[in-house]
Amino acid sequence: NERKLEKETNTKKAEEQRILLQQFEHKLATLRTQFQTNDSIVNRSTRSIERLNRKNEHLHTQILSLNKSLTTVKDELQITGSNYEFNNSKVNSLNEEIFRLRPTIKGKTGSRFMYMEQQ
Repeated sequence: NERKLEKETNTKKAEEQRILLQQFEHKLATLRTQFQTNDSIVNRSTRSIERLNRKNEHLHTQILSLNKSLTTVKDELQITGSNYEFNNSKVNSLNEEIFRLRPTIKGKTGSRFMYMEQQ
């Protein structure tokens, strides 16, 4: 009787252990699936970050190029402004010279006025 009772007890314990083992295996399988899912997410995120880094590098290069172009345009505008001032000064001087050398009006003919050369 004692052996029979011991055998039943052992059988019960073995069944409990088997159930616990199945639960553990199920949890382990769930954890493996979650790990694979997380690993996949991490890999996708890593690829996205690498892609964004490449885009950032490209944009940085474009910004540097644009800054260089803007500096060139600014320099050219300063040169153009200086040239304009210089040319404007020349035009004013020439206008003053024209008015200074302008001959007296002799009379009206084919063109609006006919000028005599100053002697």
